[in-house]
Amino acid sequence: MSGMAISPIPRRFLPTLLALTMLAPSPLVAQGTHADYARADSLSATVRGLVVDAAEDPSWMEGTHRFWYRKSVRGGNQFVLVNADSAMKRPAFDHERLAASLNAARSDTLTSISLPFRTFSYLDGEAAIAFSLADSTWRCDLSGYACENRGPARGRRFFDRGYPWQAGPGQRWRIQMDEPLVSPDSTVEAFIQNYNVAV
Repeated sequence: MSGMAISPIPRRFLPTLLALTMLAPSPLVAQGTHADYARADSLSATVRGLVVDAAEDPSWMEGTHRFWYRKSVRGGNQFVLVNADSAMKRPAFDHERLAASLNAARSDTLTSISLPFRTFSYLDGEAAIAFSLADSTWRCDLSGYACENRGPARGRRFFDRGYPWQAGPGQRWRIQMDEPLVSPDSTVEAFIQNYNVAV
């Protein structure tokens, strides 16, 4: 066999050879191990607090040119109130006083950046706020910062107003689940967190 020359592949066969190479079966790759899924699941806790000043969706205050939004700060979140006419921003309420009041009412250890709700409503001409916490509705006065549990939160039924998602011009589909939904046996709650269902 020595002395036998191997001739190069003619150019006209290269596209066929390339196509055959691409069609050849490749080894199957597993989806991932339990450790891979555990590592992916811990990503949120790993990066929490690293991104700051990321604003969530604004909530417009009816009949005004003002809105509030929740934003990330180092180690947690805070709420900001914005006047769209003057472009003035300020805290939506006194976060430290609200945390202290909730701590007293619930025997909790909240801080100004770890308030346990994502959304709220102003009441009585912005003299108070209301929000859902666990399975209860809370009302906090914004002058003395007295907070009281107003009883069970009204369950949010999926089909009260059509489908449980909304989309308008230029919007992507979005599940409308701001508050947790309690299971029929009251043992777990489900809610939307970062476009995923969390239990």
